[in-house]
Amino acid sequence: MKSDLSEEEFWAIVMEFDRHVRGAPFDREIVKFLYWKRKAKPGKAPVRAARPLRIYKVDACDICGGTPVRNAKYCARCKRRWLFFPGRVRAMKASWCKGLNGFLDHYLGVVLDEEDLDSPYFMVFDHRIPDRKGDLVVTSMLVNAMKGDLSEDELYLIMNELARHHEWKAFNKEVIKFEYWKRW
Repeated sequence: MKSDLSEEEFWAIVMEFDRHVRGAPFDREIVKFLYWKRKAKPGKAPVRAARPLRIYKVDACDICGGTPVRNAKYCARCKRRWLFFPGRVRAMKASWCKGLNGFLDHYLGVVLDEEDLDSPYFMVFDHRIPDRKGDLVVTSMLVNAMKGDLSEDELYLIMNELARHHEWKAFNKEVIKFEYWKRW
């Protein structure tokens, strides 16, 4: 959960997450990510089997409302990186914020980075329940790394318990059942 964070950064994220769950906006600048090591792996996009060409006549991108690519139902921004796999369109529609012109992290509510693959706030997809097909949400690389084998509810529970523990209260390990934990 904290492998790419210093102890101070980890606790700052935990406490900021707790503040956010209680209603405050999440502050993206809370840490500098001095030890963030998750780097994009060079490689090619997945090879997909050729499908028959569909011609779409739409005036706006089905996700963000932008100008669609010719004969497509999505704009270049929405189509380019994230639509290789099914189930992502619904998650992208749910996270799109027209007023901020960006996709919001489902858990933190911050605008996600769509360009910098090495950023902790780079846009990725997460299964609300680990390894369960479908039910995707848009989130950041940071939260996806912290959530791991936890369900959405378990993530909130453990972050709340960590925040309580950081305030010198005894950590209650019975709070979370780790239903989806599959490490080693």
